[in-house]
Amino acid sequence: SYAIADHISKQVHENDGKALKALNIVEIGGGNGTNAYHVCRRLEEKYPDLYRKLSYRIVEISPKLAQIQATNLQDDPKVTVERQSIQSFLKENKDHEATFIIALEVLDNLGHDKIAFYGGSLHQIMICCEIDKLVEKPFPLSDELIKTMVKRYPSFTSGLQPRITGQHRVSNSRFIPVSPSFKCWEI
Repeated sequence: SYAIADHISKQVHENDGKALKALNIVEIGGGNGTNAYHVCRRLEEKYPDLYRKLSYRIVEISPKLAQIQATNLQDDPKVTVERQSIQSFLKENKDHEATFIIALEVLDNLGHDKIAFYGGSLHQIMICCEIDKLVEKPFPLSDELIKTMVKRYPSFTSGLQPRITGQHRVSNSRFIPVSPSFKCWEI
């Protein structure tokens, strides 16, 4: 969040920030509001001239998350939470002067879970930390959301062609559109 605030400040100042009348930040799907909180704190503490001009709007489609964001950010007068889709928001808001769009939660929900056949059974692929590098490793399929998606949509596994690698029969891998919380395991 601090890096985002620093980047925004740099961009504004490189583009004649003194002439800026308002700094608009729009966050699409702001989760619990944590990023908004920290971006605002960084701007307030390190770039008070920008904070004074700030309008930080979270556009949230989920009623539950919108309520959480509003509660968590209620003490910041610069932040408003608007419960609507981004499409509706963009139709209603045509002013694009100095607007920064943040979509961290949107990116987090893109397909990033990977599966492959390994040794004849379906595995989930995880990124693992090994001393000085990151590597993909297969683990027996244990994530319930992936199991549900594969059962509901068998086409996710079609096209995973088995091949022999060393002593194991493995397949190519495929990303699937679910978002469980995989972790990087220390090996």
